[in-house]
Amino acid sequence: MSLPHHNEAPAWLPSKDRRLLLTEDLRKKADIVVAKDGSGKYKKISDALKHVPDKSNKRTVIYVKKGIYYENVRVEKTKWNVMMIGDGMTSTVVSANLNFVDGTPTFSTATFGK
Repeated sequence: MSLPHHNEAPAWLPSKDRRLLLTEDLRKKADIVVAKDGSGKYKKISDALKHVPDKSNKRTVIYVKKGIYYENVRVEKTKWNVMMIGDGMTSTVVSANLNFVDGTPTFSTATFGK
């Protein structure tokens, strides 16, 4: 089954960002690389986010290589213009296990949060 508009950037995205998303291989343009196997500068997404400039007007592209990343990722509100890309929804997986039953407030259980 083919999805309509599958390879198109969203219309609400500014044209500069649309061009960036439609770049042939966005992974090569990444400012920061995260890899579980150590082939990137960071092994954890959270560590990479600490090195994104605060309140930046320049887009920071983080490429997260294939692997399963067990962490709760929090993008602080001072981290502006961050774009994360991976190797696909079955190759780059972010998972965590915080939950309300174990005593974590629901608003703090997100795998990705801001």
